[in-house]
This record gives sequence, C-alpha cells and structure tokens, in this order.
Amino acid sequence: MANKRGYRLNSIGDLSHCLKKTINELRRGEIEITEARTRGYLLNILLNALKQGDLEQRMLVLEQKMEQKNQQNKLGLPNEIP
Repeated sequence: MANKRGYRLNSIGDLSHCLKKTINELRRGEIEITEARTRGYLLNILLNALKQGDLEQRMLVLEQKMEQKNQQNKLGLPNEIP
C-alpha cells in the first residue's frame, strides 16, 4: 500500500488502515499529537469526499433508470428495469 510518495487513499479501507497506523505511531511516540490531529482531520475530509462520490454515483444510476423507465412509458413498453 505504501510507496515512495506515501499511501494510496482511494477507499474507506485505505483510510482506516492509515488511521490505525497513525494511532499506533502516536502510541509508540513516533509522531507528535499535532501531526496525529492533522492526519485525522485530513482523513476525515477525504472520507467525506469518498462518501459524497459514492452517493453521486448511486444517484446517477437511479436517474438513468428513471429516464429509461420514462422512455419506456412514452413508447408504451413494459416497465421492466433490472
């Protein structure tokens, strides 16, 4: 997961791993509390962004299904959307 530039933070699982690592580093005295707070703050911002992106994607799928249903209604076709 880690590379020369840092950690990949592309999923909630990645964020969780980074947060666990931060907690352990803080407990061992490897980082200062200010750095741990900063990481936590930034991880929370990224978590909210990931959630927002997921919600937007789900809404897009629903909107597409609704549009498909509306088109079928206009054509008099059965409303069988998977």
